Amino acid sequence: MSLINNNQKGFTLVETLVAITVLMIGVIGPLNTAVKGITDGLFAANQIAANYLAQEAIETVLWKRNVDIQGPNGDGTDWAINLNNLAQNCKDPLGNSASVCVIDPWDGTGDVITSATCPGTTPNRSSPTPCDLIFSDTQAKYVNPSGAGATIGTVFSRRVYLIPTILATGEVGEIKVVAKIDWSNRGDPRSMTLIGRLYPMF
Repeated sequence: MSLINNNQKGFTLVETLVAITVLMIGVIGPLNTAVKGITDGLFAANQIAANYLAQEAIETVLWKRNVDIQGPNGDGTDWAINLNNLAQNCKDPLGNSASVCVIDPWDGTGDVITSATCPGTTPNRSSPTPCDLIFSDTQAKYVNPSGAGATIGTVFSRRVYLIPTILATGEVGEIKVVAKIDWSNRGDPRSMTLIGRLYPMF
């Protein structure tokens, strides 16, 4: 004769599945929050870098203006000659022309502003155009593809437009500088534009 003990206790299969489900919900929530935080942090880092790259471009054009003020005449009348000549090739911020100005503050020849043709706006890391920025591992800075030691492709592309305002006298009264940075954030195209204005100092 066998005795059956009806006082045995334990978890049923349904109770176990419910407990696992509750545990998974508790783990997945914070995990998703952590992943989103990392993604947002990367986007913020790229946005800050884009802002600095655009600001660097405007300040380089300002530097060029200041150098030109000390031109052959030494009286400030030459402040816009070089920039106005460059502007003929890169004054279309609407993007109807692929001709833009390329800024390379670290160019050792002193030729920091040149015109170039850059089709499209999406940075090409494997085959960069003159507008795509490369990170130089030897100089620890962003440079153009021709920069020395430039080996690491980045997500950034920089285009600069110079738009002169010609006065009735035929002189340049103002040059608007438009610096546009394009980059890709997890395959999603992003852009930032900063605008500066240069005026004669005399």
